[in-house]
Amino acid sequence: MTAASASHRLLNFVQSALLLGLMAAIAWIAVTAIVGPETGLLMALAMVGGLLFAPALPRRLLLSAYQAQRLTGRDAPGLVAALAELARRAGLQRAPALYRVPSRLPNAFALGSPEDSAICVTDGLLNLLDGRELAGVLAHEIGHIANCDLWIMSLADMMSRLVSLASWLGQLWSAP
Repeated sequence: MTAASASHRLLNFVQSALLLGLMAAIAWIAVTAIVGPETGLLMALAMVGGLLFAPALPRRLLLSAYQAQRLTGRDAPGLVAALAELARRAGLQRAPALYRVPSRLPNAFALGSPEDSAICVTDGLLNLLDGRELAGVLAHEIGHIANCDLWIMSLADMMSRLVSLASWLGQLWSAP
């Protein structure tokens, strides 16, 4: 795998913009139905502000929020070596840092930028998969980094969190 070409990045951007625009429209309709047009407009502006600033959050702050702990070659030699090899094959300048997140839910995610990225794996995933399967998960996350998907993924994540928050607030406001 090589770094993403300009046409591939443009196609990803157009597709992502369309999907995010559709998600934003659905979110705005749902929020407006729950809280009314005036509050819906304020929440929509807050969402746009959050979406604009979320990707700029420092990687260290996000890792701290997840209580992520760095895994080194001493902690997980096979995983760190596999990650370095995958990063080399993907043409990345350097391997992402590897972190463990204390959660029983099996999950993995990448964050940061291609120049300064990290991959997080949860305890649930580490306990569920063998080394070969974990290497496949790491390869998937490396693919996101190599194809410059991290920014758009963070926007989609932020949007889903804001819609969840709006849903929760709607349940509180509509409770008797």
